[in-house]
Amino acid sequence: MSHQSESEFLCGVGKRLAFFRKKRGLSQDHVALTAGITQCYLSDAERGKRNITLKVLFSLAKVLDVEPKEILDFCSAMIAERTSSGSVSCGAEGDQSNAKDTSHKM
Repeated sequence: MSHQSESEFLCGVGKRLAFFRKKRGLSQDHVALTAGITQCYLSDAERGKRNITLKVLFSLAKVLDVEPKEILDFCSAMIAERTSSGSVSCGAEGDQSNAKDTSHKM
């Protein structure tokens, strides 16, 4: 890891989570419920606001039908984004599908 900050790392993971979830046409509610976490937890993770555990990473990868390493494989995409825009921002800010469901905590 060269000059990557913790917030850039969390944003990168979050973007990959959101990418795979949207690619499969799944809601945050569905993914969170199936993974055993709250929708709020998933939303925070997708926005780079939460440092998820390996256990949660494994559960989310299983729900999203990807290998955990695919969620972590965002470095080249981040480098391209940083080069073109000069900064990195988390892109999953607006997806708040029914943020009230807090019954499935990890």
